[in-house]
Amino acid sequence: MFNNKLINSCSAELSTASLNIKERENSYELELAAPGLDKSDFKIEYNDEILSISVDKDSKEDSSSDLYSRQEFSYSNFKRSIRVSKDHIDEENIRAEYENGILRLILTKQESELLKAKQIIVS
Repeated sequence: MFNNKLINSCSAELSTASLNIKERENSYELELAAPGLDKSDFKIEYNDEILSISVDKDSKEDSSSDLYSRQEFSYSNFKRSIRVSKDHIDEENIRAEYENGILRLILTKQESELLKAKQIIVS
């Protein structure tokens, strides 16, 4: 289960994208489901312990002469804001990747955070 000491709160505005959070040995990994977008559609900022992910994209206008009996494809704007404690991550080493409709953010843990966790095996 994810440790709540890293992320204190999440908020979503407008339409929202689903979010998964994984804790790895050296990093935290956030996955955001956002199919049908381009890398350039994302605006990602980290400021004052708030990680903001937003998309502002208009629905495509179909200029063809096709007559649809039903058209469900649409793009909606969204914004996710997540409070991420700077005590737990390296602010200068946040990476983002977008592949197959999944935006993946990798937040490298602070050195002090890496040293804290040590598993003791009972013999």
